[in-house]
Amino acid sequence: MKKILILVPFFLLCRVFLSAEDDSALRVGGSDFLGPAFLEALEGFGREEEIELDIDLQGSYAARTQLRADRLDLAILAVPSREEESFEEYQAHVFAYQTVVFGVHRDNPLNELSLSQIRGVLGAEEQTSYTRWGDLGLGGDLRPRSIALHSIAPGRNVAVDLFRFEVLRNPRLRGGITYHESMDGLVAAVDDSSASLGLLPRIPSDGRPVRTLALAEDDDGIAFGPSRENIHSGDYPIRLPVYLVFRHENVDRVREL
Repeated sequence: MKKILILVPFFLLCRVFLSAEDDSALRVGGSDFLGPAFLEALEGFGREEEIELDIDLQGSYAARTQLRADRLDLAILAVPSREEESFEEYQAHVFAYQTVVFGVHRDNPLNELSLSQIRGVLGAEEQTSYTRWGDLGLGGDLRPRSIALHSIAPGRNVAVDLFRFEVLRNPRLRGGITYHESMDGLVAAVDDSSASLGLLPRIPSDGRPVRTLALAEDDDGIAFGPSRENIHSGDYPIRLPVYLVFRHENVDRVREL
């Protein structure tokens, strides 16, 4: 999972973390899904800039607890929408999002789905089950064909768990999904057949041979595509915000983004 949307602004913020009067380590804790690549890069940046960092990415819940106990200067929190809390006593800034994007072959005429439809396609215990493209209203050659499901592997990205727990009513995925270890492999599989549907962890790069689908909250609602603007505004319905959170009194150590 690439972290460029997270790394760049966070590193820029690090340059102003420590005031000239305070040489103690900056205590940073937060979400464990940022992964070892993020931790390695952050530690390397600290060494290069001679900034002493005490980093503990053991999870958002642990970081929230440590922040309340004043054992962290900065918390990096991934907060699901159903668990969003008030940050009134802190300064909090959203600086990244994890999302789930659905992609189809460029020759597939489908443009949008509702959340209930995508539940029926991928969920194992939903009220409705959709297994063929005709179930989603497509005609022609695709109508009788089975929906070939592809997804990033659960251990490679948090997107699968985000979909399971934020979208499905029962967090069990149906069988028959082909899992891929990389974004490149996943995109290639979707591009290989017009009957494919892919659960992607991010918007494909420009020029990729996959079209992304717009999603609607309700069956009769307006569908929004996964643009960065729609994700940030909340119009695109599947997103996991990542916050930088710190106490107001730490403003001299942690500057506003």
